[in-house]
Amino acid sequence: MLLLLSAALAAPPGFVLRGHDGDCDLFLGEELPEGVPMRAECAWQEASPEQLAAVLDDPMSQLAFGRVAAVEILGEKDGVFDVWQHHLVSVIADREVRVSWARVDAECPRWEWSPLPLDEPRMAGNVPADHWSGFWEVCPATRGARVTMQSVYDAGDFPGWLIRPFLTGKLADSASDLRRAVR
Repeated sequence: MLLLLSAALAAPPGFVLRGHDGDCDLFLGEELPEGVPMRAECAWQEASPEQLAAVLDDPMSQLAFGRVAAVEILGEKDGVFDVWQHHLVSVIADREVRVSWARVDAECPRWEWSPLPLDEPRMAGNVPADHWSGFWEVCPATRGARVTMQSVYDAGDFPGWLIRPFLTGKLADSASDLRRAVR
């Protein structure tokens, strides 16, 4: 009981700890109209903030992420990129998204993305994702970096209870893919 209480107290507000993957704690939030919030908080001793920034500064680096099959930069203005992505999804049709991608400099730099309109999929058989937004945040640590990824993803008309296991796996995969990209 004490262990459950301490895990609940450690979770960010609005989130519940759903598991661990290596040096990452994985959280899911209550379903929102735009999708299910997910969050990973990681402590990586072998990755410096500079190495992580070099990957995240380039929107094309998303190709290193296992579920991203294609990326195209549609435009850029003042450091804000208009980015199209094709996401591989098992069991249901692949998804396509269009997002703005920008670095926000602060004490801990963030790379934020938010949805842009995508009227029609570019690839036959694909479906536009209803919503995808979030951020990566990289903070220096005594050794390495603290990395947070938070995202809301809506793949379509699926109840939260059905999509949660997929989202937890996607979250762990994304964190692992970023970690691998800096090695």
